[in-house]
Amino acid sequence: MAICHFKLDPPKLLEGIKYFEVALKNKEKLHVPDSAIVSAFKDFASACIKQNKEQTLVDFINANRAVITLDPYKMYRFTPFFMKYGAQAFNKHMVKGAFALYALMPGTLETKDDLTVRLNSLSGFKGDVVRDYFLNKNDSVSIPLLKADLAHVKAEIRSGDPHELVALKQLAYLHEDEGYVRGAFGVYEMLEFYYPKSKKREDNLYNLVRTSSLIGEVLKTEKYGHLFLKDFPKSEYRESVKQMMLISLFYSGEYETALKVAEKFLPTLSENTKQHDLCLHVYGGSLYYLGRYFDAYKPLIKHVKMYPKSDYKMAARYFEASNYSRMQDWPKAAEKLDKFLADFPDPSTNIYTPFALYDRAQTHFSEQEYKEAVEKLDRIEKEFSGSAVEDMAYNLRGDVLRASHDLEGSEKYYRKALALAKRRENRIVAAEALYKLVALLGVEKIDKKPNPHITKAVEPYDEFWKDYQDSAYKVQVAAAGTPALMAAKRGDEALANLASVIAELAKKEQAPGMEAAINTYGKYYLQAGHTAEELKNHFENFKGIDAGDVRAQALLRIAIIGVYEDLLKKAKKEKNQDLVDKYSTKIKVMFQHMDRKFKPSDLSDFILIKLANFISTKLENPRQALKYYDEILKRGKKQFRTRAQFGRAGILAKSDKKSDQDSALKTLLAVRDNKDSSRKVRDSATSQLVDLYYKQQNWDKVIEEARRYSRDRYKQKKAEVALKLAQAYDQKGSKLEALSAFGLLADRYKSRWAVSLPALYRYCELSAEVGKSVKGKSGKQIGYEKAAKFLRGTRKAYKDNKLTMPEETRAAYEKLQKLVKKWEASGSVRTLEQIEKDRQNQ
Repeated sequence: MAICHFKLDPPKLLEGIKYFEVALKNKEKLHVPDSAIVSAFKDFASACIKQNKEQTLVDFINANRAVITLDPYKMYRFTPFFMKYGAQAFNKHMVKGAFALYALMPGTLETKDDLTVRLNSLSGFKGDVVRDYFLNKNDSVSIPLLKADLAHVKAEIRSGDPHELVALKQLAYLHEDEGYVRGAFGVYEMLEFYYPKSKKREDNLYNLVRTSSLIGEVLKTEKYGHLFLKDFPKSEYRESVKQMMLISLFYSGEYETALKVAEKFLPTLSENTKQHDLCLHVYGGSLYYLGRYFDAYKPLIKHVKMYPKSDYKMAARYFEASNYSRMQDWPKAAEKLDKFLADFPDPSTNIYTPFALYDRAQTHFSEQEYKEAVEKLDRIEKEFSGSAVEDMAYNLRGDVLRASHDLEGSEKYYRKALALAKRRENRIVAAEALYKLVALLGVEKIDKKPNPHITKAVEPYDEFWKDYQDSAYKVQVAAAGTPALMAAKRGDEALANLASVIAELAKKEQAPGMEAAINTYGKYYLQAGHTAEELKNHFENFKGIDAGDVRAQALLRIAIIGVYEDLLKKAKKEKNQDLVDKYSTKIKVMFQHMDRKFKPSDLSDFILIKLANFISTKLENPRQALKYYDEILKRGKKQFRTRAQFGRAGILAKSDKKSDQDSALKTLLAVRDNKDSSRKVRDSATSQLVDLYYKQQNWDKVIEEARRYSRDRYKQKKAEVALKLAQAYDQKGSKLEALSAFGLLADRYKSRWAVSLPALYRYCELSAEVGKSVKGKSGKQIGYEKAAKFLRGTRKAYKDNKLTMPEETRAAYEKLQKLVKKWEASGSVRTLEQIEKDRQNQ
């Protein structure tokens, strides 16, 4: 009766359920066989699915679960039925009903165990297979069926695709459909862990990578992504998995791992594809975030150029622009940042706006454009309060105000940065703010007068030393805070802290702050009343530095040499020849001792560059420095390579041998034309090329390089390069061009006598020779008046500084004086006095 009601069209569910429940409640009494129960339930489930009566199905199963659930070995035969109707329910979005049906299926392992136990427990008695737990071993019908079921379930387990996988996969789908992605991830991880032999493992593992990426389980994404690529190298999902691995790693901040993955994938990808676009973006971006700015330069430039319409174009454009500022190429950074902010002006869509404003403020500050820097920092403070760069912007604003001599405002912003960074638990910025406060408040002199409030620096110093000793600013704080602690009668503590820092730095491979720490220690050790000889002995037996620590011992000796150099300068100024001879000899002996004691191969790059620069600039034979520069270049490390190249080229350029000069030219051109070189490096290389071509009297090349220097707006040697350009014109016989160039130099660099005096002298000569008359004045008269007025305006300065100025400058000044007097005596010009009398008569 129940089955008949369920099969009607349309089915009469309520009536059928009444009959069905009567049969179930009286199962034992009416001897209802299992096959009849399952058959009726099958028709009931089919009718519920047909009429979308999900709740009716679920309620019935919940109410009658104990009766309709048979022992696993019996229930297993009906698994195909539950899978079929479960799938039908799922396809009709009857999710609860589907899982209610799936829940009735026995597990494969559970079924295997049940079948094994029963077959191993066969009795010799006849028993009812349905009602009893005892099976007759002579039963020719049931026993073969059970054995067949056991063989089938074992085969199912071996295949890796047992029937419960269907339910698990649909459970994962349900979780994700309802927004519970972490639940789906859990299911897929269970499938990978318990069913690794599944024929659908490729799909399962792909979905595991996908869901782990969505929920931010970065390390799981990497782990399962690598496993997927290893086990399914030809999968259609391969590129998708690569992308998910990269995106997940990169945008969760795992830059080291993202870089390794990107480095591995990049060579395997074709250019001008989405996969290559993403991988190149992650590669360059990871290098940028890891602070490897020079390494990031090329991939960042390449990405912006190759993929102007990339999905990541905004981030790529920002990384490119910001990277220039990190390399301290301020003009290029300014250009790129301005363009970025103009092209992406809407902060609601441009998440990099406050970061770009901060970088642009940094470029303004570095170019001494303080007003413009404040404008950018104002925007961050007013428009982007709460942004990630707010505390950093406060520190930078403090720097700008300090450079503008607003010390009170500078302190205020350093303290704002400190307070905000502490609230955010940003220890890096907090430590930086404390260091800046120590450096600001602990300065020894303000406007060349002793700082009356120097001990105010003790408070931030103590806070730093208490809570931030793990900071990278420890060396700077130890050095900058020493004057304040000395003033507070805590000099021994300050020197002890400095000594501990020096000992720590000695253990590190790269320690660029060590030189400053040692020099500061030496300075204040002397101020504490010790002599240079005591310092020498102290450094030679420095506590915390082993006698076999070659690198640290070399630095200590360089510091001692530095002390004697200062004493030598003082002796020269006081014209105490005995002391000059004494200190000169000591310096020479100490260096010779270092040259014997230390092999270039034993020293770090930092010490090598220090020694090489000392030899090349301070000693009589600069070629002794070549072995140190060569050692640095042999190692091939980037940090000191350019400085070593410059040092080597500088020595060879002074040689009279053409081969040496050609080697220097080759090096300078390579450095200048290297795109990885910073603007500052290119500036220096170009000016040195001008000097070397000038020495070789290659006037065409001097003009070419000098024009390049001007065109590229370099600044370090602007006056000196301009002077050599004018002299090159003069040597080539281009006298009118030379006249104009010398005249501009004389006017523009009046206070730089090393440039203006030779320029003015030659201008006078050329003006007399080829200068045109202007308003009745001959070229000679024009040249005379320019020189005579210069001499009259600088007479007192020359008299006051005559004895201390360089010999060449004094000679040039006197040479110009002689020329002016010669012209005045010859009567070929009207003197300034005559011109003044004429003006008075008029």
